[in-house]
Amino acid sequence: RKGVTVQVAKIDTVLMDRLTSNTPLLLKIDVESREPDVLKGAKQLLKAARPAVVCELLPGYDRNFFQALCRDYNYAHFALDSGTPLEGVLMSASEAHRDHLFLPVEQKAVWLAPVTQGATIES
Repeated sequence: RKGVTVQVAKIDTVLMDRLTSNTPLLLKIDVESREPDVLKGAKQLLKAARPAVVCELLPGYDRNFFQALCRDYNYAHFALDSGTPLEGVLMSASEAHRDHLFLPVEQKAVWLAPVTQGATIES
């Protein structure tokens, strides 16, 4: 089999110069347990742009990393698999509970308003 060369760049390098102030941003990361590596390359983005982050966390994920992310960057954690975002669930991950949302604490109400008010989002 031939190998494939893939160019890799930090999110901070790719996005930081392209964002305008107050750009709403959602990062969806699904890289088979390499989410911490991706987020380590997005430190500036997490501080400055304050994106919402959706990750798939598989059993055996680095729980300490995500707890530190919430503490150090002032993010709140929500489990998504219940149909409604559940805050404060102790970041359990299993095959049945994989999808997790991380929101900047100061933007929780804005991001969650459509769900908490029973609204539906139409495409």
